[in-house]
Amino acid sequence: MTKKEARNYAKKILSSYVNPEYSLKIAYFLENFLEMKKKIISYRSHPPEFNLDFLESKYPHISFFFPKVLSKEEKNLEFIHPTSWKIGSYGILEPDGAEIIQPSQADLCILPCLGCNSKGYRLGRGGGFYDKNMKGVLKQKLIGITASELSNLNFQEEIHDLQFGAAVTPSGIIFFNES
Repeated sequence: MTKKEARNYAKKILSSYVNPEYSLKIAYFLENFLEMKKKIISYRSHPPEFNLDFLESKYPHISFFFPKVLSKEEKNLEFIHPTSWKIGSYGILEPDGAEIIQPSQADLCILPCLGCNSKGYRLGRGGGFYDKNMKGVLKQKLIGITASELSNLNFQEEIHDLQFGAAVTPSGIIFFNES
């Protein structure tokens, strides 16, 4: 399956996960990852992604940081602890604030994905923003959020693709072997 075919397939599957109950199940399985963490990079959902917006209020002791697009052309992101929100260049809520973190400084990075392959390589939307900006972050710190049936897609990863240490789904946690 090509990545384009995998993306189309994943979007169809994810569109059936609109019930907030699925996001709550993901939050339940994320709890073990969040213990003892102080700084976490997460995301504001954009359909068909799972909505994890409530994590901030559920875990007030954790500083959550969110991506802001600095340059579409260069695919640069900045990760900000929000004091407010505004609509960004892709129509997605983006943070506004003064506190910025480098991905390597985060205790954990919770990333949206359409799916991943059996080795844990991320299938994103195809823009390459997370691939570029998370480069060099230990895979054990990278957690993908997707549906369980999309955690073993048959696509060939490319050299620039991010590799997750684990994926969290409404059905549970999938850990990926070291490779």
